[in-house]
Amino acid sequence: SEFADLFGDSTPNLLTFLDADQVAEDRPGKEEKQVDSDDLYLNTGTSEAIRIPKFSRREKFVTAVVQNHPRVAKALVNRVWAILMGRGIVHPHDEMDSTHPPSHPELLDWLSEDFVGSGYDLRRLIRGIVMSDAYQLNSLRPPNVKDPASFAWYLERPLTGEQLARSMRIVLLATRPENQSVVGLFRQKFPDVLPSDHVTGIKDALFLSNHAEVQRLIESSNGPEDLIPKALALTSPEEQIDSLFERVFMRAADPDERATMVAYLDAREEERVQAMQQVVWSMLTSAEFRFNH
Repeated sequence: SEFADLFGDSTPNLLTFLDADQVAEDRPGKEEKQVDSDDLYLNTGTSEAIRIPKFSRREKFVTAVVQNHPRVAKALVNRVWAILMGRGIVHPHDEMDSTHPPSHPELLDWLSEDFVGSGYDLRRLIRGIVMSDAYQLNSLRPPNVKDPASFAWYLERPLTGEQLARSMRIVLLATRPENQSVVGLFRQKFPDVLPSDHVTGIKDALFLSNHAEVQRLIESSNGPEDLIPKALALTSPEEQIDSLFERVFMRAADPDERATMVAYLDAREEERVQAMQQVVWSMLTSAEFRFNH
C-alpha cells in the first residue's frame, strides 16, 4: 500500500519505527499483487492450521523496537527511576518527547548506557538507584528549594494497592499466610503504580471507611501474638497506644496523640476491643501509613 498526501503525491508504506532502521522486505511491484503461497511459509512437517511465515513483518517490527533500540533503555530507566523516586528524570514518565526534556540529561544518559552495558540488568539498575544519595534523602524540603525535579529531597508517594494490603497484614498479624483475595481487592481499588496525583479521592476514602473486607482484615487481628490482642494485654492505655505507634508507625507517639487516643479508649471502656480496632483503623488509613515518606 501507499500513502497519498493532499497534493496527490504518494509514498510507499514502509515498515519502520522512530529512530530505528527501516525493515528491509521484498515488495511487489506497483502493478503487482502479492499472492499467498506455500513457499512463503516454513515447512514444519506438521499439518497444523497455524503456519509460520518465513518473513514476518510483525516479528521484524518488534525486533526493530526492542533490540538495541536507543530509546528502550532510556524509557525503562526513566520508569524505574519514577517508581523509586516519585517522578521520572523525564516527567511525566510516559511522555518522553521533545516537549518534556530530562531534568538531568547526563544522568539519564549514563544510567541508560550502564543499563545496556550490563545486559539490561534490572537488579543492577535498582541497586544503583537505591544506594544513591538522592534516594536516601529525607522528605523534608530544603529551604528555598521548590522544584521537585531537582530531587533535592525525598518525594512522598502513596503505596501501591499491593504494598498497602501487604503492609496492613504485616502490621496486624503475627503469622501472615498469603491472602490473594485481599491483595487482589486492594490492587483493583488502587490500580496505579505511578499515579499522576497523590490526592485521596472520594472512592478511596469510601473504600477504606466502609468496605467489609477492610473491616474483616482488622478483625482478623485476634490471635494472642497479633497486634490488637497484644496491645490490649498491656496494663495501661498509655502503654497500649505506645505499642501501636511503635508497630504501625515505627516511632513514639507524641503527647497530644497519646492523650487523644487514651481519652478515646477510656470513653469506650465497655467496648474496648471495638475501640482498639477503630484506633488501629485510623492509623492504617492515615497518610502517614499510606505514603512512603
